[in-house]
Amino acid sequence: MYHMLSCFSLKPGVSLGDFCVAYDAFVTHMLSLDLIAGSDPVAIRDKASALDTDADRDHGYFALMHFADKAQSERAYELIKTPPKETQAAHVRVFSLATDMVFMAWEDA
Repeated sequence: MYHMLSCFSLKPGVSLGDFCVAYDAFVTHMLSLDLIAGSDPVAIRDKASALDTDADRDHGYFALMHFADKAQSERAYELIKTPPKETQAAHVRVFSLATDMVFMAWEDA
């Protein structure tokens, strides 16, 4: 499998619940297009944990998206670059609620 981790903060005044509704709608849309294999629930960072050693970033939330393989992730990325109206609306809604987004991708060994 191939994975993408999204690290982000919420914009001022945005609740986690509102973000999750938008994110879940985007995930459902991408699943319906067979452009992702799934996603984990949005997670809240625990900066106070001894396990959290990333002092360079201050993101408070994470989302993990899964793809069947790198080819599927590339098809999803191509769609996001030139999206049809419905995809654009779902993606822009998620982006409009978050800030300081950073993405990381990897493939299972």
